[in-house]
Amino acid sequence: MTALMPRLLGDLTGWFDTDFPVRAGHLIRVEDNLSDTEYVLRAELPGLEPGKDIEVTVDDGILNVFAERREEEHTKGRSEFRYGTLQRSVRLPAGADADHINAISVYLGLQPRYPTLDASADLDLRWRTLAARLATEHADAATLAAVTDRLAAIGPIPQELAVFARHGDVLLAQPIPGGPRFDRAHFGAPASVIPLLGWLQQHPSHVVVVTDRTGADITTVPEGAGSGSTSAVAGPDDEIERNAPGGWAQPRYQRRAEDSWRHNAAAVAAATVHAVHEVDAGLVLVAGDVRAVQLLRHQLAPLIRHGLAIRQLPGGRAPDGSATGRAAAIVTAVREHAGHQTAALLSALDRHGGPHGTASYGAKATMTALAAGRVRTLFVADRPEDRRTWSPGAQVREAAQLGHPAAGTQSTRGRLVDVAVRAALLTGAQVRVVEPGTVPEDIAALRRFPA
Repeated sequence: MTALMPRLLGDLTGWFDTDFPVRAGHLIRVEDNLSDTEYVLRAELPGLEPGKDIEVTVDDGILNVFAERREEEHTKGRSEFRYGTLQRSVRLPAGADADHINAISVYLGLQPRYPTLDASADLDLRWRTLAARLATEHADAATLAAVTDRLAAIGPIPQELAVFARHGDVLLAQPIPGGPRFDRAHFGAPASVIPLLGWLQQHPSHVVVVTDRTGADITTVPEGAGSGSTSAVAGPDDEIERNAPGGWAQPRYQRRAEDSWRHNAAAVAAATVHAVHEVDAGLVLVAGDVRAVQLLRHQLAPLIRHGLAIRQLPGGRAPDGSATGRAAAIVTAVREHAGHQTAALLSALDRHGGPHGTASYGAKATMTALAAGRVRTLFVADRPEDRRTWSPGAQVREAAQLGHPAAGTQSTRGRLVDVAVRAALLTGAQVRVVEPGTVPEDIAALRRFPA
């Protein structure tokens, strides 16, 4: 899912700076205005409906406005139809970020706001309240209608939900069980993705292996997924049994049994490694036969040395009733793993503080590091009431003069933490959402190298 983030937040691109007619048809009269923070283009299109008669696209640095006018006239026994097309294409100013376009970000909590209503009426009233607020923020009617249609198709939500939309299209409608409990909405740029990132952080990709001495059941769970796909792995050797243990043949039997277990454990380990790479998992949860688990850990030692976390789960592979309890243990283990990751990163932030360290604290120092593309890990806290904004400053202009690709990541004024997250994701930095008050001014960073 994180692969969708650049689509929500925008890509880094280069632009041209002159008018350029592309399509045939009558030219649309336009008026444009360029300020320090935004480029506004107004077009004269009376009688046409946005989202229905008007199409706006951006292609290779060119903003294209295309409109089609259709008129129908009925007289005695005859009908006349008249069609006409209008167009205008304008090269965007140098440094403009076409994908940094206002978007609707909506989080719908599970908590009913109107308990006296049924679920459908409650959801409808809650969304209408949010939509009215978004309209005051100048959200366009086509995009509001797209969100309305999507919520109607989903129906009463049994869990929290995140929705992102722009240009009349819903980009993402993602259930986020356990996400923000109460409703919130925003129209602007960049999109408000911090609550979604925080939820994804608590639901990392992982692999569950329930093994015995003959094979295993391996479940691969992608990031943000409540469940995954399970496959059975059968080892190459059958389990070796002996009816009468002891006697002179016991050592030979034991050696053959151990060899068989090792072969089977190697097959399970190979399938586990494949599953880990498939979803880029940093956590493997293991349950089952004690000796089989020991052999699997031994086979996975190279990945463990490179940071793969292994956690033990209760129960075994046999139908002994342990599966129900194991499901709850998986939820707990995944949550604890996410907490340990955050704690480890915060510990690194503390260790690397000081004048010669790689830690940046507070808005000014962190945004300066982001503008130069130096951030390895960004720490942010999300307070809905936080209205601090950020727009290009001397740091960004300096980065642009140096030709750094990160310079374009802050080309439009927006909420400080949202601009910071966008800049981090588009320059390959990791984002860690922390509790308010954890870091100074609710924003900090670990840089890739000292200042």
